[in-house]
Amino acid sequence: MTTQSPPTIWHGDGREQALQAHLLQHPAAAHLRNNPTAILTEIDNWATAHNHCMMTIGPERSQPIVDLIRSSSPRTIVELGGYIGYSAIQFADELRRTTTTTTTPGTAARYYSLESNAAYAAVAQSLIDFAGLGDLVRVLVGEAKESLARVARELGGNTAVDLLFVDHWGELYLPDLLVAENLGLLREGALVVADNVGMEGARAYARWMEQAVHEVEGRVVRYETRTLPYTLVNGQENPIMYDVIVIGAGFSGLQAAYSAQQAGLSVLVLEARDRVGGKVWSVPLASGRGCVELGAAWINDTLQPRVWAYAQRFGMKVVQQRLAGQAVMEPSGEERFLFPFGVTPEFSEDEKKSLESVRDHIQAESLKPGPVSVEDDSITLEEYVRNLGALPRVVQMVNLWAQVMHGVEASEESAGWFIDYCRRNRGLLAVRADDASGGQYLRFQDGAQTIATRLVALIGHQNIHLSTPVQAIHDHASHVTVTVTTSDKKAYTARRLILSLPSTMYKELTITPPLPPAVRTVTDATILGDYNKAIICYDTPWWRAQHFNGYFASYAGPVILARDTSVDEKRHFSLTCFVNGNPGRQWSRLLPHERRAAVLKQLARVFGQDDTSEVWRPIEMFDQIWQHERYSRGALAPITAPGHLARYDEVYGRAVGNVHFVGTEYSAVWKGYMEGALWSGEKGAEEVVQALRGRGRGMGRAVL
Repeated sequence: MTTQSPPTIWHGDGREQALQAHLLQHPAAAHLRNNPTAILTEIDNWATAHNHCMMTIGPERSQPIVDLIRSSSPRTIVELGGYIGYSAIQFADELRRTTTTTTTPGTAARYYSLESNAAYAAVAQSLIDFAGLGDLVRVLVGEAKESLARVARELGGNTAVDLLFVDHWGELYLPDLLVAENLGLLREGALVVADNVGMEGARAYARWMEQAVHEVEGRVVRYETRTLPYTLVNGQENPIMYDVIVIGAGFSGLQAAYSAQQAGLSVLVLEARDRVGGKVWSVPLASGRGCVELGAAWINDTLQPRVWAYAQRFGMKVVQQRLAGQAVMEPSGEERFLFPFGVTPEFSEDEKKSLESVRDHIQAESLKPGPVSVEDDSITLEEYVRNLGALPRVVQMVNLWAQVMHGVEASEESAGWFIDYCRRNRGLLAVRADDASGGQYLRFQDGAQTIATRLVALIGHQNIHLSTPVQAIHDHASHVTVTVTTSDKKAYTARRLILSLPSTMYKELTITPPLPPAVRTVTDATILGDYNKAIICYDTPWWRAQHFNGYFASYAGPVILARDTSVDEKRHFSLTCFVNGNPGRQWSRLLPHERRAAVLKQLARVFGQDDTSEVWRPIEMFDQIWQHERYSRGALAPITAPGHLARYDEVYGRAVGNVHFVGTEYSAVWKGYMEGALWSGEKGAEEVVQALRGRGRGMGRAVL
């Protein structure tokens, strides 16, 4: 399943001329004429009705600038990037209102709209005239640097531009601002307002402005000889209004931020941790032999296109999961079966038939399209397989699936949720497979967290704030205010908010107004599994010499499953052990040295090692208990309470007001995997883009 990409054509396909004809030939043209407010409303309505992205600033985004005009009473405004005249009509109308009492010669209001595209300028001029503002607004066609020179010549010695609105192409922001300065256009105390500062092309401008803001005194000295110190509206003295704030810098949050930014929105990411990646965490080895994955690790190159595209883009090397050799099944602490990976262990014939029957039934159910079965969602997975007639040892195997896949017991999740999880991940067999047909096929040599750190570089470090836990969200009618838990209680504002946290943590935030009762009911009851890892690193892969492939599964515990996670090229040899579900809960209560001893003892037992074996001599050992992570509280994806997934399907994960929800738990594909997180982030960004576009503002424009 793929998402629909945001439109790549935002202008220049005739929509501007179609809009012009619509307005001028409108049945209510007499009402629209000389009525700027009505014209702007009709532009917004037409764009929405025709599903057109118009590169217009829109009513909400223009309001802060209208307020500036109202409060500062400028006489002369220059805008760079007039497009079809929307902002000129909006701001010139307010400019006229604020200067209606001015009668002194030479002090009349003036508005210069600079547009490089002659076709757009022609549309703008006709609509400005239609709005009755032709005597106030002068449209100049050509490159900004040439038009700015014309403005300077027309103003002559009276170079008193009070407000400069920069809203054309990001890469020209800084060069054209410097042109205006060199021409002496900006009077002392002038306001500079910039749109789109979050876009990649405008980063030079943003960095220059940040430097100016951070060194205020230095800036005054810099311009003192030219008498050009001016207020920075998009600086710290006035709050920035972002298009979208993303809470959480895991894979979903970073992808949402990057996708939104690529669609032209300004973004800010707030992350409580001191790192990015969320439940993807690659920790370097002290030996220098690479890293270990404390969180998500496995991908598939053919079944997971998003994560694989990043792997290729960033030049990341991968390792194929090792399967050659004997696997081990440990039904109890006293017995074990050796078997080739991928076949049923040597159970009794009746047990084999029972296991294959249950497996094939769940596989078939997980391949059926459609909504979650209310009946299946009302009973636990354990009850479900018992109803299928599963023998006791098969019930244990299904319980092992739940432990490995979700960190819970089969008695703690509904059958409907389990089947739906498998359905989103191409079926039960794909979830369990370690070969090219499944989700555990490949690993990254240098760590999956590389994707997160490279996304940060693309988004811009300045747009991501670490160690910034969010305390409260205030969703107002037109924007979202986010209050973060910092020493000075900073507040950040945005048009939309993307919440990239597990739903288990929503109840820890103060959200005003509260989420709807149905949303609170389903999210308050979600749980995260007891999902833990113990990673044991050795000088050599000693298990291979004894013809083991490093894989084992156990009903006895504490380790319920292990895999060989070596990177031979780096001489990094390790076994990653999963200690999940009830065994994980008990193990996590032990002291660190007790946890280590329990794992090594089981490894020796499973692989038949004596006291002299290398199993007892690891060079490094890690354990990660995700329930102990303050900003995770478990892994992988939150699990809904029995009955809730089917009952609350219409609200679970759906946007509420200006708040959108992303995370691997909401993914339609590869839920619980990195691929699912990326998919959800893409979808969340698309929701925001469409929502803002539907309000009559262009996707290619970002606010102050």
